[in-house]
Amino acid sequence: MRCLVTGANGHLGNNLVRALLEQGHTVRAGMRNTNNRAPFAGLDCELVYAELQDQASLLKALEGSGPISASLKPATCALRIRCTICRWCAL
Repeated sequence: MRCLVTGANGHLGNNLVRALLEQGHTVRAGMRNTNNRAPFAGLDCELVYAELQDQASLLKALEGSGPISASLKPATCALRIRCTICRWCAL
């Protein structure tokens, strides 16, 4: 399954990317700072720009992806959708 992980260059997000890859998923790693590629050294994942407060960037990052997982509170997410992992957006 192809998954989008937002905040993928943070501690929680990067560990989630690694876990999903180990389980055989195709991962799209969403991040604000696309210049910060060091956490992805040696990982077979797609890096994309995804800012949680920018709905257009999230929609673009979601194109062709399945589930989304995020590690932030719903007030910070522009989509207000139910995330696969945190489920904070189930308002």
